[in-house]
Amino acid sequence: MTSTKNTTTTKARATRRASCRCCGVALDESNTYRTVGMPICRSCFNRRPRNPIERLVQRSRGRARRLGLPHTIKATDLKLPTHCSVTGLPLLHGRGICSDNSPALVRFVPERGWVPDNVAIVSHRGSVLHMIETRKQRKATARALKAA
Repeated sequence: MTSTKNTTTTKARATRRASCRCCGVALDESNTYRTVGMPICRSCFNRRPRNPIERLVQRSRGRARRLGLPHTIKATDLKLPTHCSVTGLPLLHGRGICSDNSPALVRFVPERGWVPDNVAIVSHRGSVLHMIETRKQRKATARALKAA
């Protein structure tokens, strides 16, 4: 016997995946581009920025809007370093999934938002380390990143 809970969950999952996660258009085999996680339509996939800095800026803009913080940075304000200034790991992008070497934006003072003198590009691992630092350690890291 199948329980109604399992079939309901399966039906809900099938219904949820039947539309693009970005624009909500109904998906079929001809217009679906599968990424890690939920699928998106081909037109949304083709509109995504290919430049890793532009993608970081686009994602941070959405986070700033959600958190109600200022966002004034542009892709031209940032430069993608070859290595992380916190961990020394080489920065790799375009793998499709987030790894320790993926580039990430960190804010030195989170309350100030994403403004040009308050952000830096580090590795995802460096970003995680930055989040668990105390306020005093964060100020020291900020000084070191600004000097680099």
